[in-house]
Amino acid sequence: MNREHLVAMRQQVLDLLLPLIMNGEGEPTERFSLIISAIRAGAGTDDLYDKAFEVADSIEDAEEKRMALYDLLGEIEADIDRKSTRLNSSHEPLSR
Repeated sequence: MNREHLVAMRQQVLDLLLPLIMNGEGEPTERFSLIISAIRAGAGTDDLYDKAFEVADSIEDAEEKRMALYDLLGEIEADIDRKSTRLNSSHEPLSR
């Protein structure tokens, strides 16, 4: 498969997966795993980050909750870094 096909397929999968994740039921640990996977696949919207936090916070086992919150924090930091990099690169002067 070529890159364009894979990118298009990823979007199709996310389009089907996101409503299931947002409205789904099931064990919080499993739901969090699906949500964090969708975020890593590039679907990191504000709503999805909010849902990830909500689901992570609902995990009862303290160790699993800690790991979920830590994973979410890592994704938030990575997203901030990506946005900062894009912002900085758009303001760099052009070399001649």
